[in-house]
Amino acid sequence: MTKLPKLIIAFSLLLGACATSGPINMQILQKDNSKIHYALWTGRTYSKAGFIEMDLGGKIYRGEPGRVNEANLFGLKSKTGTFSRSSSTSSLLTSYYRALLANDEGIGMRCDFSLDLSSGSGLCVDENGKQFEITLLF
Repeated sequence: MTKLPKLIIAFSLLLGACATSGPINMQILQKDNSKIHYALWTGRTYSKAGFIEMDLGGKIYRGEPGRVNEANLFGLKSKTGTFSRSSSTSSLLTSYYRALLANDEGIGMRCDFSLDLSSGSGLCVDENGKQFEITLLF
């Protein structure tokens, strides 16, 4: 491989890291009743995963996501069949995250996320089996 393609790949990775850092608003569809909720993912940079806070009907879920490779997601896609991958951007520019969230009552939730330069999606399932489909709004 010549230097130019390597340089283009390195620049693309750097651009991808910069383009998707910062706060991300999330729109959440509660699948059992079609209610729409909102959340905020803050403090995310290339080196830090940040913090997620979701308001689901007055119950606030909080937690810190972790960046993982696709093989280390919780596997919610296989359980629900609805996890859509981010847009057609190369998989080199796709980042995967998983998160354990909990509310003040101690109810937990597992989440998987996929993000690229301009889009993102995810799934969360709480300990009672309720499913939440997530769209990340850049």
